[in-house]
Amino acid sequence: MQPLGVLYAQAGNGHRSAALAIREALSAPAALVDLLGFAPSWFRALVSRGYETLGERAHRPCEAVYRVTDRLREESALVRVLDRVSTGVLEPFRRFVEDNPFREILCTHFLPLPLLARLRAEGLYRGRLSVCVTDFGLHRFWVHPEVDRYFCASTSVAQQLADHRVPPERIRVTGIPVRRAFRELHRNLRRPGPASPLRVLFCASSIPERQVLRMLETLGGLGIPLRVCLVAGRSRSLLEKLRDYRPSPLLDLTRIGYASDLPQRMREADLLVTKPGGLVASEALCAGLPLVLTSPIPLQETLNARYLESVGAGHLETEAKGVARRIAWYREDPSRVIRASGRALAAARPEAARNIAQALEEDFRLPGLPRIAQKLPEAVGA
Repeated sequence: MQPLGVLYAQAGNGHRSAALAIREALSAPAALVDLLGFAPSWFRALVSRGYETLGERAHRPCEAVYRVTDRLREESALVRVLDRVSTGVLEPFRRFVEDNPFREILCTHFLPLPLLARLRAEGLYRGRLSVCVTDFGLHRFWVHPEVDRYFCASTSVAQQLADHRVPPERIRVTGIPVRRAFRELHRNLRRPGPASPLRVLFCASSIPERQVLRMLETLGGLGIPLRVCLVAGRSRSLLEKLRDYRPSPLLDLTRIGYASDLPQRMREADLLVTKPGGLVASEALCAGLPLVLTSPIPLQETLNARYLESVGAGHLETEAKGVARRIAWYREDPSRVIRASGRALAAARPEAARNIAQALEEDFRLPGLPRIAQKLPEAVGA
């Protein structure tokens, strides 16, 4: 059998980032596979952008979808129907598994679980199945009786798994895996002293553009010096709108698209304004970077925000005025930044990827096994 497949679904950046972090930490070869590469275009669009778009523009329907699907499979006919639909749509993945008989597949998204369970039942997949939960709250889509081991973000997620009758020997609290560049921020961190102006990193990708512009206007009206680096990410239209934007004199605004140097920018910032995604939050914790959280997808990211508030590393502010007031609150007393930074570092788990990789290699003796010889489809990428 082949060694390891690390399987994700390109729904946002977090699931792929977690998969990359785990593969990067492995000393053995591993195939990185985007499950949606085997799906028709309509299904890829639905999974990759549909839920996120709903979360950005229709909070109440999004919350309703979350709640109605947050059921164990044996308790919900709807969840079982959704499993059958996704399994049918992803049928081409079956041939890939037949051609690549992995010893283990680790998933950073819940979408593959019903399909892999079916392949197991049919004898087409005989390896182990592990899951890395990439949020600080647990949706029951992640819970499946065929999963052999869970790597989870926090003790609260572990407790929720136990409450759903997952045996404790299958649960390991590791944190959410981040890539090496963010892990090293924890060891080499050089936090600046109180600075004027306050340095704010604003990760605005996936935040509605009108809300981003409203936040900038509100920040400019605070009457305090701020140095803001706004990362637009994949939102080209936001970057285009910002080219002609003229901030107030006290707001020193830098606009960039994709930030390949995000770890360094986190190192240099005093605060991070962002959506409460599990991966970006974990990266910020490793940087000791206090979070001002906004525009969460209900309830998935809302639960992330609650966790970050509970450990003292961040605050959730749903309105532009609230974001501005929170930044002004930090500016009034720079010691608040230092205290929140310490709490963020205390909550960080920079070795999550390495611990997951070590668990896989120790249990399944992956080092030394031959590389995958088959030509992999385009869905497999670095």
